[in-house]
Amino acid sequence: MRIAKWLLFLSTTFLCLFHLSGCGQSSSQSKSLAQRLKAPPIKSTTLPLRGNEATSLQFSPDGKLLALGYQMPFQVELWDTQDWTRQNIMEPEKEFFGIDTDLAFAPIAPHTLAFLNASGIYTGDTTYSDLYPLFDLPTPKAEPLLSLHVQWSPDSQLLAIGQNRNITLTDARTGLTAGQLTAPGYIDAMAFTPDGNSLVVGSSNESVNLYDVKSGKLLRNLQTDNDEFAIDTVLAVSRQGLVAVPAPLSLSLAQREILKDTSARVAYFASKDQPIRLWNTKTGKLQRSLKGHSVTRALAFSPDGSVLATGSIDRSLRFWNVQSGKEITAIKPDPKQPDEGVIRAIAFSPDGNTVATLTSDSVVKVWKVSER
Repeated sequence: MRIAKWLLFLSTTFLCLFHLSGCGQSSSQSKSLAQRLKAPPIKSTTLPLRGNEATSLQFSPDGKLLALGYQMPFQVELWDTQDWTRQNIMEPEKEFFGIDTDLAFAPIAPHTLAFLNASGIYTGDTTYSDLYPLFDLPTPKAEPLLSLHVQWSPDSQLLAIGQNRNITLTDARTGLTAGQLTAPGYIDAMAFTPDGNSLVVGSSNESVNLYDVKSGKLLRNLQTDNDEFAIDTVLAVSRQGLVAVPAPLSLSLAQREILKDTSARVAYFASKDQPIRLWNTKTGKLQRSLKGHSVTRALAFSPDGSVLATGSIDRSLRFWNVQSGKEITAIKPDPKQPDEGVIRAIAFSPDGNTVATLTSDSVVKVWKVSER
């Protein structure tokens, strides 16, 4: 039965190989995205979610769906992006609960997604409600499973599955292991480079490393910080191969003593200026830094790579011109909602005209970019 499901998954995934022209959306705007963002995006809706444990979100490659991944209950919620109505809920036959989940659409198959939790890796066609287990994942020995991440390669032929410090590269055509990588710390984020030859991995010690997919070898280290107050590393990779990652925080001994108090730590991080560094994955050189942001918790490049969206611990949403390094516009938090959560995930629609944000208290807001 599992082999049949795997073959069904493969046929769905690679159907788009013969119809690539229909697997995305294009936009014919007269102005660039950076120019249109000079007018701050307007919030079009706040989605009424079913649960309070949403952990991830992503637009489908054709832009018709927004997917939300939940850890409790373990399921995927799909929203129609035309009228923002709930279209479908995908869940496995058995109910699972876990400390984390992650989801990813196959880039060349707009209806195929992978969903990961501690019990294994699942996939499904978004036109149906079932999530099928592709294969079981080995449970790390001698330590709890605290970190889970999944990414498709740009050609949808590889699945990168991160568990704690270990990454398994799986051939999507056969289901067999194609390679393995080991990160220096718990994996916080990972992304393929546009050519699919390298994998960028951000770890819990705020290190960012670039690995060769075929050999598994470390190509270069972009940054490292072993500070005991290192926070989760977030990163994003543009279509031009730039990696956006917050600079490591440098704390004095006196600051470390003060920050042992949790409330003091939150207040400090909200006021701390943490530049965003843009690294060139081909040369390993720092291309530029974006300054004027507190500690960053979410990053996303626009589809054309010209704009970077950032969400920080001060609850603001900012947009940056990648070429100039200048801030384009910022959406500040509503002072009437002081308890609103921090942005933990950002996603652009494929045409760049819509931005979705997910907060730590599971609130999803949808923002529309001006068309003029």
